[in-house]
Amino acid sequence: TPNPSATTTTTSTTTGTPPGTDASLPDGAAPDASLPDASLPDGAAPDGAAPDAADAAPPPPAPPVVSPNVWLDARKIPATTTTLRTWTDSTANGANATSLAALTFSPTAVGGRPGVVFVGDASQALSIPAAKVPPFRAFAGAGYAVFMVAAYKDTAARTAQAVLFARRASTGIFPALERVGLQLTMNNTLTEVAAELTSFSGTQVTVEAKAATPTKTAPHLYVVHGVGGAVTLRVDGAVVQTASGFVENNFPTNADLPLDIGAYTSTTAAQFGLVGAIGLVAVYTRPLSVAEVAAGEAATKAAWGIP
Repeated sequence: TPNPSATTTTTSTTTGTPPGTDASLPDGAAPDASLPDASLPDGAAPDGAAPDAADAAPPPPAPPVVSPNVWLDARKIPATTTTLRTWTDSTANGANATSLAALTFSPTAVGGRPGVVFVGDASQALSIPAAKVPPFRAFAGAGYAVFMVAAYKDTAARTAQAVLFARRASTGIFPALERVGLQLTMNNTLTEVAAELTSFSGTQVTVEAKAATPTKTAPHLYVVHGVGGAVTLRVDGAVVQTASGFVENNFPTNADLPLDIGAYTSTTAAQFGLVGAIGLVAVYTRPLSVAEVAAGEAATKAAWGIP
């Protein structure tokens, strides 16, 4: 019967392996601290060691440039959401976008990333109250920029353009008469995207260019940048066209009607509705430099997987 109080001494016959050294390593070698410990959960690190960068959580969503007036970001919509009628503004300005009909939220709608889905129904147009969005001005030290990440699904020819966003206003002289002050639309064949700025006098500046790759569900970054009396359309980080010569008057500065997203709220005509998904809308009503816009594009493209 073994004696619990007895002490047994064992003498090792192995030589050349000092205590604390891994016998599988060459003499005198120590374990490589950079190698992961198989006994730890994936992404975990031994005490005192930095976590594996590949397993670290992604950074939280951020706007393209700091301090937007409006920031709608599908990445900030709770993953458990299935439908919504209000897309909550992530700034402190409370510029929430609301629709008459519910829209679907999908965590993979925009190139595998989150997006709010539009099916071409005019009642799905999201609307931000006019009081929440200052005027889009590009003169006298003013400026604006609108960043949008969108993926269009409908590749068939349409009867009219598809609205990405539109800022309307009344003329001031005839309050019942509405015109679009600034808008971004896709043409009826979905091969071109155009930014248009219109004045009450009828003067119109149009920037138009073909979209980079009008393929089904492919996400793109669109930026409309206004500064110094010019308006520039940028697609996926590249300048497509700049137009100048616009003479500002009371029409675009009035901005007394809402900012629409996905369709016009001023008409029930279904042909203006976007068929696709939007992941990001960021609006700035202050002048941004070209360097700020370019840096914002680079960060946004990286975050949304846009080449």
